[in-house]
Amino acid sequence: MLGLHGTSPPSPSIHDIANFARSSSTAAILSYCYIGYRLRIRTAGFFSSCAVLLGILRSCDAVISGSFALHMVLPANSCAWTPSDIDIYVPLRQMCYLSMKLECEGYNIIHERRVEASPYNMTAIRSILTFSNGTHHIDVIVSRTSTAISPLFQFHSTAVMNFISTDSIFCTYPNLTFHRRALINSLPVYNGSIGFKTMAALQKYASRGFNFGTCEDIHHMPYTCRSIPRTLTDGGCLWLQITDLRHDVVRTTEVFKCLGVINVMWLLGGYVCGAYPAFLDGYSFVFENEMDRLSDRHFIGSEEV
Repeated sequence: MLGLHGTSPPSPSIHDIANFARSSSTAAILSYCYIGYRLRIRTAGFFSSCAVLLGILRSCDAVISGSFALHMVLPANSCAWTPSDIDIYVPLRQMCYLSMKLECEGYNIIHERRVEASPYNMTAIRSILTFSNGTHHIDVIVSRTSTAISPLFQFHSTAVMNFISTDSIFCTYPNLTFHRRALINSLPVYNGSIGFKTMAALQKYASRGFNFGTCEDIHHMPYTCRSIPRTLTDGGCLWLQITDLRHDVVRTTEVFKCLGVINVMWLLGGYVCGAYPAFLDGYSFVFENEMDRLSDRHFIGSEEV
């Protein structure tokens, strides 16, 4: 079904793969092989093997996001573009170790930028480091919180709120993403802080076939309203566990095993549906591994890197 041995490249989305994998044990094995194939193709040139990259992600509590993750989520044949670099997100406590691991693979830091938070820009990004091996580039985005994924909920749009960990592929808004639809992070537009990089990123994804609409346009799709809080375990996310493709229920145990936190809750924010010009600030909360502790509040509004 996946056409692993055919002459034409297969083109299932991650959602298609998940459904196919649950049909039988053989289908699960084929799906596992196909995902591994796509990862190997995308990581060629960056690392000596895909296993090296996945090992780095595991040892550093890191994830991959950006165009690379989106390319893995979408059907291969539907993408006329290929990611030119890899964006790795890592918690602050693992930044030095990740840098050392990349240097061992032949990479050197060629640029570093500190991202300053302010009352008008409560960014979850602490710094951005660009590594190069002479032919390929890797951007390392350092999170201010205890989990690597906090910056994901501050991206320019829902189109790039996806990530890949050592053993999972995650899509925050599958109902939108698989239909090439997206909601824009409207806080920078609202407060006038939208920058050139954000505009360029939005234009880039529009050229890749994404349609940016209003909340009212997509209310018929569940888990998409920007005025309703979301969590990783609310049932609206697609979390494909590569090592157990027949299991599709996201539980707190999986979140903790993958990310080291209990859960993440966020609100996309923006103009409140049917109540224009009422505007709601976005936010994200990280539930740490401490009893009933709620910490690390960050307002949505940073630019994609």
